[in-house]
Amino acid sequence: MSREITPVVDTQNVLADLEPKEVLGIFETLANIPRGSGNESAVADWVVAFATERGLEAVKDDLSCVLVRKPGQGGLENSAPLVLHGHLDMVCEKAEGVEINFAT
Repeated sequence: MSREITPVVDTQNVLADLEPKEVLGIFETLANIPRGSGNESAVADWVVAFATERGLEAVKDDLSCVLVRKPGQGGLENSAPLVLHGHLDMVCEKAEGVEINFAT
């Protein structure tokens, strides 16, 4: 037996009144890209495009891992690098009987 989930909040406008708007707009864009584990190619492509549009070096490998480089600046060009690491996939879990297509 399946059942539909009715959102408690207006999910289309949940971020509308929060700050900083630019950061939350980026988050909202990412949240709307299907990216279940093993299905990260589209979100990886988006990250590469986002970075290159901002003049950053970005590459994606065959597993959809992305590396973005930003050179040091302001006198820190020769400093040790800083590495930030994260993941692009989303763990897709749902309650038994709930129908959700995580690929769309």
